Amino acid sequence: MSFSIACAALVKTPTQSNIKTRLARDIGKEHAETFYLLSVKAMEALMHNANNNIDNLTPIWVVNEPQSLNHPLWQTYERRFSGEGGLGEKLHHTYATLQQHYDIVVIIGSDSPQLPLSIITQTVEYLRSYPSNFVIGPSEDGGYYLFAGRTPISQHVWLDTPYSAHNTRAEFLKRLAPSYVHELPIYGDVDYVSDMQTCYEQITDDSLKEQQNVKQWMINQGYCR
Repeated sequence: MSFSIACAALVKTPTQSNIKTRLARDIGKEHAETFYLLSVKAMEALMHNANNNIDNLTPIWVVNEPQSLNHPLWQTYERRFSGEGGLGEKLHHTYATLQQHYDIVVIIGSDSPQLPLSIITQTVEYLRSYPSNFVIGPSEDGGYYLFAGRTPISQHVWLDTPYSAHNTRAEFLKRLAPSYVHELPIYGDVDYVSDMQTCYEQITDDSLKEQQNVKQWMINQGYCR
């Protein structure tokens, strides 16, 4: 059986939204935006790789600002507006809307440019076999870098979860209960300069060129070694 898959990356547009505000406090706005743009290119390459290796997968940019859907950064893939409101509202809108058109919905953040293709392939393979379950990618800070599923989720699960907190993932999973959630390997996400070392270490010789570019930039700026 063939499954249609949405691989959706949540993104913001520089000059239209505040980008990497916590990281900017550590390294300055210009460097934070440069890191973000390199991360976007890494995510773009990852989704391209997934599109080439996974049947019926559609890469999608989920853009934070409705006026930015035609921005040059987002022309490589299908674009959708994330919806209004806070992160919970945007996640609910994205998941529920894409579920109307795709069998499997995979949502990825833009804070982990080091993710390998295996993360997406594992997610898709699991949900093909266990349609009533979900998949989550735990991040080191207590949040999550990926969430995927095939079945509807009540709006309150998204809206009642506290975001950007040490217990974001735990609270989200508590609200999903009694559903079973398969956990992927832990990856770091970069919110502060102190997070860069983990990202650096998780970019390997086998990583995509665009991911290697992120690593080289961190080395050149003296953030990692």
